[in-house]
Amino acid sequence: MKKIVFAVPREEDPTVFTFAPLAILSLAKQVQDAGFRPVILDAKQLEDDFLPTMERELKDDALMLWCSGKTGRQLRDLCDAAKVAKQVDPKLPVAFGGWHATMDTERTLATSYVDFVARNQAEESLVELAKTLDAGGDVDTLMSIKGLAGKNPDGHLWFAPDREWERNLDKFGHLPYEMLDMEFYLTGNHGKCQPMVVGAKRTINYTYSRGCHGMCSFCHITALWNRAWFSQSPEFVVTELKRLVKDYNVDGIDFHDSNFFTGLVRAKAIVEGMVDAGLDIRWKCSVRADQINNFDDELMDNIKRSGCIEFAIGAEGGTNRVMGLVAKEITPNDVIECSRKCAKWGILPQYSFMVGFPDEKNWEDTKATLAFMARLRQIVPNSLAE
Repeated sequence: MKKIVFAVPREEDPTVFTFAPLAILSLAKQVQDAGFRPVILDAKQLEDDFLPTMERELKDDALMLWCSGKTGRQLRDLCDAAKVAKQVDPKLPVAFGGWHATMDTERTLATSYVDFVARNQAEESLVELAKTLDAGGDVDTLMSIKGLAGKNPDGHLWFAPDREWERNLDKFGHLPYEMLDMEFYLTGNHGKCQPMVVGAKRTINYTYSRGCHGMCSFCHITALWNRAWFSQSPEFVVTELKRLVKDYNVDGIDFHDSNFFTGLVRAKAIVEGMVDAGLDIRWKCSVRADQINNFDDELMDNIKRSGCIEFAIGAEGGTNRVMGLVAKEITPNDVIECSRKCAKWGILPQYSFMVGFPDEKNWEDTKATLAFMARLRQIVPNSLAE
């Protein structure tokens, strides 16, 4: 059984949070179901042994190396892993995927150690790539794999047609958590890293959707998914949460969806399912201020009863001008109203702000944002800002 090695990079150095590599797990399940043996190497866990372990695994009958991640610190580990692959065997295929490679495909392929890029959703593209490489790597077949891009031996880049998005994420199946050392992720490297959810001892991240309908001009999600959104079904999500609680004693969930409540009907069903299941967990998620303002008391009550303790809210700036500049579609007054509602229901708001936009030519907007942050702290004294 041919092996596919997956490189999981660090987001920070030193590591602050031990987020489980959910996207890699989804890819690993697809290649395993297709008859390949996935090996996941996480730099967060291996630290200084990441590259030596990578070298050993790649030398041991590896079919290819897969690297995926975001722009920033993650690229250092991914590029280092790819360079190791080419040192092991210059002909060993290296494929990149994820946010950075999708949004900057040409420059990713221009590096000497990247052979392929799988753009956007890669579950199906990766399986087809692996099967083609295993069969000898016919160039015409490779160039026909939807969503794939690559380069010929002469350096000429080629781009296969885009792959249609799979909108039913249930299709990719339940994640094979058994492929991971779950204790490392659940305990924050046995207490060495920060907990994902305040007050919980065994926490894990979970993502049930992809994309966002928001127009925010600063956000890569808008560019990556073109404002599309699709998800797992509520039944699928609740089943997964039950499994995490039962099999791994999870008591905290950090939902990493761009916006947990984008599909309001589905989000309501998930919250109700959590209440009905009596999961006894603490959880947090991202949500827009104007959405919270429109939540009725029944929904807020279910959110609270299901164990939600924190909302991550994009407040962005303290003036209408800045909000309009980034197409946020809300005003500072919306955030104030949201803060009061969070205070009423005992849910902690965690705000994100930005300063220094290209059109922010003086200190007036920045000073207004700082003053706005202070005002929000008066409404909810223990609120968080980043």
